[in-house]
Amino acid sequence: MTVTEKLARFITEHLASAIPSQVMDIAKRQVLDTLGVALVGSLEPASAIVFNYVQSQAAAPEASVLGRNLRTTAENAALANGVAAHALDYDDTWVPKAHPSCTVFPVVMALSEKLHLSGAEALAAFIIGLEVHGKVASAGQNYATKGFHSTPLSGSLGATAAAARLLRLDVLQTASALGIAGSLAGGMVRNVGTMTKPLHAGNAARNGIVAASLAREGFTADEDIIDGANGFGEMFLQGWARDPKSIPDTLGSPFHIVEPGIGVKLYPSCYMHARPIDAVFALKGQYGITYDQIEWVEVVIDPGLVRRSDPEPKTGLKAKFSIQYNVAAAILDGAITLGTFSEERVRSKDMAQAMKKVRLKIDEAIPTDYASAYTVLTIGTRAGKTYSIRVDHPVGSWWCPAPLERIVGKYQDNAHYVLTPEAVERTKELILDLENLKDINELTSTLSEQHKGV
Repeated sequence: MTVTEKLARFITEHLASAIPSQVMDIAKRQVLDTLGVALVGSLEPASAIVFNYVQSQAAAPEASVLGRNLRTTAENAALANGVAAHALDYDDTWVPKAHPSCTVFPVVMALSEKLHLSGAEALAAFIIGLEVHGKVASAGQNYATKGFHSTPLSGSLGATAAAARLLRLDVLQTASALGIAGSLAGGMVRNVGTMTKPLHAGNAARNGIVAASLAREGFTADEDIIDGANGFGEMFLQGWARDPKSIPDTLGSPFHIVEPGIGVKLYPSCYMHARPIDAVFALKGQYGITYDQIEWVEVVIDPGLVRRSDPEPKTGLKAKFSIQYNVAAAILDGAITLGTFSEERVRSKDMAQAMKKVRLKIDEAIPTDYASAYTVLTIGTRAGKTYSIRVDHPVGSWWCPAPLERIVGKYQDNAHYVLTPEAVERTKELILDLENLKDINELTSTLSEQHKGV
């Protein structure tokens, strides 16, 4: 069998009952986290524009758009909810570098609602989609091919895997769906920091449903899209010289969300900034350092993070990807919240002064891969004292998982922007017991009927 066919067999034939309870528990946490960031992300300007576009389409009311009193086709719902899930760059991440759930969760939510599937079926499809997303990308040594954004690449395959599972495609149909998805995948790194970055996630989610739906009707594609000359791996993934035929042997053994694991963002900015932010909070907390005492802050980073240097970000979106801004906000405000990246805060005079205190230093000896990289941060005070700390693994990363109570707290903080307090608690309860939910519509109806009238 080809690599693609083996993937297709895993997607269609892996029994939900064979998924370990540990995997199910992690997956439910990621559903909760992704739903929360999608709810608050639905209020972003990018989401509003996509919502208006979706609303303008004459479409069957199959699935809900988060944060809105609107039902549309499953494809359009996946598009809108995928954009919302990634709009704030507050969604989960892992290695190889990508945001997995924002491409798979919208597919699972939309099709499960349309088809009145159970929570157990939805959860299994979510896990299978993430597994394909992670294991195919891991067959490359590093990152997406230069210039490509990784999330919509392997994300398109993960989204398609989840859709194929939920639509109950057979093996050949699923292989064709993956082939179609290979041609639909794409996204340019140049668009990072703009509204088009979250569009990458929404488009991957929509493409997953489109690819699986076309394949179900007999639409054909290359039957081994993953491997070989000009295949998905060779085209999109660096280091594809590793043996791709080993991919099927790693599926579910263990699941990617267990090993290497999946990271929950505790700050609504680029995940590369979690280390220096944690470092600031650790030093301030340990030594009682106040902002007025700080003369300068030096952040020692690996060479790969030079691209995250932006001493004067002009917008909230740009600020999310500026190391200097994130460190400045941490020392000035003592917290990194959604309000940290408002246009008003980014342009404030005191933040501009705080950013002048932050300087970057590149250390060529620090590895550039995220697994081995680290950050050394030093605070110098007006009194002439210096305090330093090295951070290898930020809280929330796959090496240092966030405890459930912090994930629940993050969900509650995010969801309250859209849902009533009662709906926040009810949806939390439903998701943490998702495998016992008879119809996903019990969850989606709560999301659509008990919002604050956005």
